[in-house]
Amino acid sequence: MLDILSYRPELAPHFDLSEWNRLEEDNFYWSELLMRHPEFEDKCDFSTITGYVARNLLIWQPQFFDKIRIDTLWPYHWTDIIRSQPQIEEIMKAKPHSEWPFNYWVHAVQFHPELEAEFEGWDKIEWADAEDFKRRQPEMYHRHHLDQIPENDQSINQPKDLQNEL
Repeated sequence: MLDILSYRPELAPHFDLSEWNRLEEDNFYWSELLMRHPEFEDKCDFSTITGYVARNLLIWQPQFFDKIRIDTLWPYHWTDIIRSQPQIEEIMKAKPHSEWPFNYWVHAVQFHPELEAEFEGWDKIEWADAEDFKRRQPEMYHRHHLDQIPENDQSINQPKDLQNEL
């Protein structure tokens, strides 16, 4: 169905697009169709477009930014989106910092070191993000002991009971 509608959107009345709204998160089908044919937005349940597929959609169709669940985007998604659509960073900067999702903070601090003092999530940084800090902000990387996160570990400060189970 996706292949057909991507090339022949006029055939949409012959398909039940609502079945795509019943899919779980990371809805590839809607993301791919909306990238090519944004006119289908009124049929889409945007809550099913999350994570990497949301990143892809926003790179191609930034007008859907207010419809996407931005809390599902990872820091590297934000980097990719803002590299392609810099106006999205302006939208985020205009929001109160208290409304920024954690992963946007991780992205923002890497590219805007003046935000370092406001960021309160240093103990939640994951290994992959720590490696990005190492490349982009080596002083922060050492100052916040991100070099102590073991590879593939989730964060510096795991709950004590979880540490004992490992």
